[in-house]
Amino acid sequence: AITAECYVDADCPSKQACLSSKCVNPCTALRPCATPARCEVSPTLPVRTMICTCPPGYVSSGGGICKPVTPIADVSCEADNDCITNHACITSVCKNPCECGPNTDCQIRDHKPVCACRPGYIGDAHTGCYEILCRSDSQCSDDETCINNRCVPACSVDSDICGESAECYGVEHRASCRCKIGTVGNPSIACTPISCRAHSDCPPEKACVNAKCVEPCNATTCNEPAECRVHLYEIRCVCPPGYEGSGQYCVKTKEPQCISDIDCPSGTACLDAKCVNPCLETKPCGTNAECKVVDTLPVRTMICECIPGYSGNALLECTPNRPPTAKCIPGQGINSAGECIPCLEEEGRVVDSRGRCVCDSERGYTLRGEICVLVGCRTDNECDDSSRCINGACVDACEAEPCGLHATCEAFGHRSHCTCITGYTGNPRIYCNTTTPDVNYRTDFPLPDMQVHCLADGVSVSLKIKDFNGVLYVKGYSKDERCRRVVHTPENQESPVDFTVHFGDCGLVHVNGLASFVLVMQKHPKLVTSNAKAFHIKCIYQTGEQNVTLAFNVSMLTTAGTIANTGPPPTCSMRIVSRTGDEVSSAEIGENLVLQVDVQPSSIYGGFARSCIAKTSEVATNVENEYTVTDADGCATDAAIFGEWERSEDGSALRASFNAFKFPSSDNIRFQCNIRVCFGKCQPVNCRGFDAFGKRRKREAIDTDGPLTGNEGQLREEVTVESNQILTLERRDPSRVARQRDGSSDSASGPSSGEVCVSA
Repeated sequence: AITAECYVDADCPSKQACLSSKCVNPCTALRPCATPARCEVSPTLPVRTMICTCPPGYVSSGGGICKPVTPIADVSCEADNDCITNHACITSVCKNPCECGPNTDCQIRDHKPVCACRPGYIGDAHTGCYEILCRSDSQCSDDETCINNRCVPACSVDSDICGESAECYGVEHRASCRCKIGTVGNPSIACTPISCRAHSDCPPEKACVNAKCVEPCNATTCNEPAECRVHLYEIRCVCPPGYEGSGQYCVKTKEPQCISDIDCPSGTACLDAKCVNPCLETKPCGTNAECKVVDTLPVRTMICECIPGYSGNALLECTPNRPPTAKCIPGQGINSAGECIPCLEEEGRVVDSRGRCVCDSERGYTLRGEICVLVGCRTDNECDDSSRCINGACVDACEAEPCGLHATCEAFGHRSHCTCITGYTGNPRIYCNTTTPDVNYRTDFPLPDMQVHCLADGVSVSLKIKDFNGVLYVKGYSKDERCRRVVHTPENQESPVDFTVHFGDCGLVHVNGLASFVLVMQKHPKLVTSNAKAFHIKCIYQTGEQNVTLAFNVSMLTTAGTIANTGPPPTCSMRIVSRTGDEVSSAEIGENLVLQVDVQPSSIYGGFARSCIAKTSEVATNVENEYTVTDADGCATDAAIFGEWERSEDGSALRASFNAFKFPSSDNIRFQCNIRVCFGKCQPVNCRGFDAFGKRRKREAIDTDGPLTGNEGQLREEVTVESNQILTLERRDPSRVARQRDGSSDSASGPSSGEVCVSA
């Protein structure tokens, strides 16, 4: 048997290792070092160590490789004068001494570098130069200023220049301050929210002072014992019971005629301890209105009614009734302006025998301001525990006596009870201040970036929110899937969210051009906490103002802010065009043309034309000839002259085909129509068994668009529009009309072709 010479390195001499059971020199067997390195064996255990050593003149570069050592250069200089003129003696070597910064030029003088910024640049040439972007404010935009030769926003120079709730803007290269929309005050100090602009913005018992609704009696003191009272925003000093006088001065009466209304006969009330007719004494009604006394107790009731032939707000002014100018669709009535408006039963309204939309007196409704209210109480005890009796109506106590900012309200005992929300202290009736939160207190989430879009079929809100894990819903409809949306946003990442409410859903309707709802942002996925926020979303389809006010913490969801936007007003145009849609200025008699009506923006409004007439002016006689082509319902009076209205293929315009005609005494013609502007699509009118939109027979129609829902089709206004004028010429080719009659060319989808003359 063959015996192994070794098993481990320790079995071998000190300079050998055990390889393949034999003691050998590992440097010779393995050759770990590259030439010219030398290999040496170190007698280490349990294994030997091989060391690669570089010979003199070489140095190790790692991995057993040796590289030659660069010889030390000979000293080429001792001073700058030993070098040529554009070099300097640096570490005994003549070198170019230029080490200037970026965007610089270097020149060497007496062996020394001279650094300078290039033309158009400025700065420290030794570290670097930057481009000159400006030398004065005039070289910058109006909202920028020139600082260190650069144009920077004027507001960035002094970020603390503006006061609270004010915003900075640049003008004429200087920072200026202005109050944000919805606030008023000195923008350099502080701006406060606007609660009113005129007395009419406040309740009748308050007045607008410095953009706030305040008790005017606080600013005026009546002489004792007179009492201060407010009527229609004006202060009156009134002598109390048992006293008499002008109010400026009161003297005590001997024996009061009465103490309360119950002491007075029918038709009178106890005022200033006397039984008088309250209508004559207080004159509560407006112009063209009469006052009636109702014998109610414990106090008499005065009712203001417009005199016959007049209508309107009897507390302010009644105006003469206007004859109806429009035929309203079912469910609508005529208001005081002669316009068709929705007459909704749930709002206490009814259409009377004259077609007017009035308050339903048979059900107990009466007009208060612009709304119908139900006179249903005389004292608080006639209301439920959470309501109060105000002006004959039961009103939520929290609405009648609202709490201050950052406070919650609970209504019981016919009164509101206020409490500061968690993390706030102070007088909950006026204002609750922020206290120092503990480490476990859940802070408010930031006010989201909101935009409101007023659509034809509803209202859409676009938000950008982050760190939100909760629910968006319309207040009062949190369980309706059409009115709520669960939202989860990534942590520390802003995400866009669109929330749309359609008319007819979630209680959203628009009345007199106003549509609104309360959007709740509930941060907790299941519970309403003090961190929830509520926003009053409004769309006004009349003006161009947009207002966003700051939100704040709420409990029980009092509205934290108002997000309002407006739809643009409609614009109407009417043109005489060719079959291809090009506007024409002249045509031959019998040539097929189209009268086209456009109502923009078509995404919000629709239109329908009625009472259309063809017109021409006689310059010599100053007489205007007219011929009616559609009646007051929008139906063609003679389809051979002028066709029925049809909607264009894309639904954005109304089109009616006709063959060019003229009056015998004139060569020009134009059209005039009354255009009904509706929210969304106008409802079609049936003309002789056909719908005015699309030539569909009544019994055979297949409504591909579906029924009009919600408030779609509601009349907004009616305007009179005239088309362009065209010159109508005698036809030059008589055979042209004949060919069209016998069908040799494409027939028009309107009246039959041929010459049509209308007598003046």
